[in-house]
Amino acid sequence: MNFIYTKFYQNHRKRQDIEKNLMWRKAGFYGEQNLDYHLSHLHDYSLTVFHNLRLPFRGHYFQIDTLILSPFFALILEVKNIAGILRFDPNYDQLIREYSQKMERFPNPLHQASRQKHLLNQWLQKNFNLSIPIEFYIVNTNQATIIEASPESKPIFNKILHLESLTEAIVLIQKKYGRSLITEKQLRSISEKLVKEHTKYFPNLLNIYKIPSSDIIRGVRCTSCLGFSMNRVYGTWLCPKCEAKDKMAHTQAILDSLFLISPTITNKECRDFLKINSPTVVKNLLQSMNLPASGSGKYTVYHRPPLELFLTDRSNF
Repeated sequence: MNFIYTKFYQNHRKRQDIEKNLMWRKAGFYGEQNLDYHLSHLHDYSLTVFHNLRLPFRGHYFQIDTLILSPFFALILEVKNIAGILRFDPNYDQLIREYSQKMERFPNPLHQASRQKHLLNQWLQKNFNLSIPIEFYIVNTNQATIIEASPESKPIFNKILHLESLTEAIVLIQKKYGRSLITEKQLRSISEKLVKEHTKYFPNLLNIYKIPSSDIIRGVRCTSCLGFSMNRVYGTWLCPKCEAKDKMAHTQAILDSLFLISPTITNKECRDFLKINSPTVVKNLLQSMNLPASGSGKYTVYHRPPLELFLTDRSNF
């Protein structure tokens, strides 16, 4: 998400929306880290934890924030990081958040978790002909959040937890289901199938924010002064503003194009994006990144690399 934030001018009409979404995603990331910390206190080696699963089923995909799998049960955790005061409105089946003197409506998160439970149960039956108990909780990772419940909605709020209550809730589930329903071999097979079928999601951010690709800043960004005016000079990139040099500055620009504009790029498209006239120079730059490619000669098309390489290890390029 950070990379889209840097590709537009300060006064872009969608910048505020992107900033807000970026803050939400960062909060969610820190929330997941806090969740992992609390789960580490369980010291139960029979539990297998999966994060951010996205599984195909009957022509569609369903996503699970966190899945805990054991020989006794499965537990779905829908992770939220919502600040403020949360009130559940049973009359209109909605979650109300009061924050900074503003009221905001959220969809009932229990419906989403219940749907995930149903789909996971069907997925297990289809792939393994198994039916095991599946529980779910909505876990709010923001420590400052206050959850309020009216008497008629308290049974519903039993499914909504503060993060610090999670380990105790899991221990109670473990006591509830004391009989092993699947073997270690079956558990291993299910785990391997989950990993194999997990499909990463590449959101089209330009479509989400309704931004034309022409709004993206072209050129190579200087890693020192952050301007987009670097020039290719004698095998390196030179910034005319701060005179910084960087041999690999083009990699970020090319990856931005592959993840924002299109999953493929040609030599000509790359020349236009980097503002370089030489097809030979651009060919060498693209080939040096070891990107997946198809076709040959002037018809060569370079493809987007796996997302985990883009996010974690730029040295591959």
